[in-house]
Amino acid sequence: MPTKASRIAVYLSSHGYGHCVRTGALLECLLEFADFKLEVTSPLPSDFWPESLLSRTHWDRRVCDPGVSQSDDVSVDRAATRAKIDEWLAGHEQAVAREAERLASGFDLVVGDVPPLAFAAAARAGVPSVAVANFSWDWIYSEMGFAEAGAVAASAYASAGVLLELEPAAPMPAFPERRQIGLLGRRPTRDRQLLRDTLGIARDSSLVLLSFRTTDERMLRLPEPSRAVIYMVPAGDHPWHRRDDVLVAPAELPYVDLVAAADVVVSKPGYGIVGDSAGCGTPLLVTERKGFPEDVVLERWIDGRDWTGKVGNATLAAGAWLPVLEGMLALERPEPSALPAGQAGARIIAELLG
Repeated sequence: MPTKASRIAVYLSSHGYGHCVRTGALLECLLEFADFKLEVTSPLPSDFWPESLLSRTHWDRRVCDPGVSQSDDVSVDRAATRAKIDEWLAGHEQAVAREAERLASGFDLVVGDVPPLAFAAAARAGVPSVAVANFSWDWIYSEMGFAEAGAVAASAYASAGVLLELEPAAPMPAFPERRQIGLLGRRPTRDRQLLRDTLGIARDSSLVLLSFRTTDERMLRLPEPSRAVIYMVPAGDHPWHRRDDVLVAPAELPYVDLVAAADVVVSKPGYGIVGDSAGCGTPLLVTERKGFPEDVVLERWIDGRDWTGKVGNATLAAGAWLPVLEGMLALERPEPSALPAGQAGARIIAELLG
């Protein structure tokens, strides 16, 4: 173990909380192997960052890549994405120079999930770097027809030290060294039945967690009330709160605990919810997304599991998905999946830290 705390710069993409969830889970495992301080750059708040890391983390809310803009939870906004990419390309070289100067001030390692800026700046500053990813932006942008952005991202990734490739993985050929480390997810912080008792869920009731940010009933409508089915929804101003069979997700519980307490999670496809559902042994019902290249990879992985199911956007919007939900609730709850990536990735990072 190093004699002093290592200084690690962490860069998280703008594309949702999944990057924060998975990188946080990996770095939490690093606590077993190394002493370190973190300086995280992300445009999102630290809501999903592990509590065990907060005391050693400085959180800098800054955008470090364009990501992909969405018009709602399940649809890409191509025009807004194009505008953000153009702005990013225009300022990329200056941003790399600024970040390289910052990294040269005494950082021991850069960890990126996976803004190209992180690796271009690390290489220029002479600081080793580690990528953590299920997909990379060179592939995403190339698939979406944004060729110049894809080429700039690929050039940055080519300067990265090592890619910790997570399951399921999209093609990421730009990285010169790749290590496949498996599935990354989180475990609940307490016993499942204790969580359900805390939430007030009766033993003969089924809890369905809606893992969406939307409060728009044009996209998501609840089925007619059904005996012994309780829905848990995000906090927000929407009409679902008026129903007796609806609970608002409590802010004080870690989200992974809500996943563990649920009998079924209903969600858009996403790497974070896939890992957490697998790690908690909670069946997962996913809807479709439009315009996301990584969904081909995610859906192929989801189709290979007997604890997952699919529901169409129109069916979800019409509130006509109770038969599909009842089929999911009838499934035998799976055993929690192995999550090897946290320990494997932490060991690799610890070796790089010396």
